Amino acid sequence: MNFTALQKNGLKLMLSIAQKSNGQPVQAPVLAEFEDLKVGYVGKILFKLRKGGLIQAARGKNGGYSLSRDSEEISVFDVLKVLEVKEYDSRICPNLRKNNSCAHSLDCGLRPVMQSIDTYIEKLTSSISLAALIEDEKEMVNRLRQMEM
Repeated sequence: MNFTALQKNGLKLMLSIAQKSNGQPVQAPVLAEFEDLKVGYVGKILFKLRKGGLIQAARGKNGGYSLSRDSEEISVFDVLKVLEVKEYDSRICPNLRKNNSCAHSLDCGLRPVMQSIDTYIEKLTSSISLAALIEDEKEMVNRLRQMEM
């Protein structure tokens, strides 16, 4: 499965906010510089994250963005879901959605495989919080290995 650039960058921004906030809002230009992204693009992502209820914005000289909940309560899946592209639903065959004929429309062996992959990814990403991402890489590798068993 490929995640969109929007989702990948959104995860990076959420992680940066979780790491850098220390109880204070983080400004978009600071996030943009740290992640080496354009401020306008960061603003677009932050708008979607705020609209999705994952971050909050504070105005003013000391304003910026902070998590709307504790980093333990926000999962990777939460971020991916808020930033997903709505025009494609991976659970529905594109041929069925568009009423196109397909040799597999009635009996498709691929559909349950794709649904199982989606379910696995959802379960995995739902079980990983932003707080867990703050751990060092070695700890995350160990955590993922334990989850495989």
